Amino acid sequence: MRYQYKKMKISYKPHLDGDGREIYSEFLRIIRSKIGNVETLFEFCAGPAFIGFSLLEDRICKKLVLADIEQEAIECCRKTIKENGLEKTTLVHKSNCLEQIPPQKWDLIVGNPPHFYKKENFGIREDGEPTKEIISMDQDWKIHNGFFRDIGAYMEADSLILLVENGRASSPETFRDMINKGGLNIKEVIKCNLDRPSKHYFMLINKNV
Repeated sequence: MRYQYKKMKISYKPHLDGDGREIYSEFLRIIRSKIGNVETLFEFCAGPAFIGFSLLEDRICKKLVLADIEQEAIECCRKTIKENGLEKTTLVHKSNCLEQIPPQKWDLIVGNPPHFYKKENFGIREDGEPTKEIISMDQDWKIHNGFFRDIGAYMEADSLILLVENGRASSPETFRDMINKGGLNIKEVIKCNLDRPSKHYFMLINKNV
């Protein structure tokens, strides 16, 4: 399937859709108001990369790096890169968290990672469908722990992280110790302005220097 965002045609499969299309407007609003344009941007747990590709199309970044562990997501990203002629601006890595990504630095890291830490927390999405394990489950917060442990090595002193999380399953306090242990700091918690019962929120995170 294809999702059209302005002139960008983004390849995806429905079961890989983690609501990136719907939440994108909030990423764009926050980045424009609090961060501004950057040279390099990385999308963590990218899936089909609705967020990353849309930010590239809106010229928030000049270079885009994507990563996901699912082969189907990687194939979708590669199709989007090829069909839109993005070979010079975009790279995609198949990686378990950051483990398979070569050393490099990014100005801005964004992500819509899995929001639920155990199956009992699974709920019903706003469209009435059950949450999907492939895109929703982070058992015991292992993905978040690995990300916060390793991401500092990919950041400059002034790099920033912007993650969206689900208020039904977590709060900023859920992640604060993980973030601090990684040499990072929650700079700001930002309310999601979309009318959603799940009460999504954003964490803007910087590096302790």
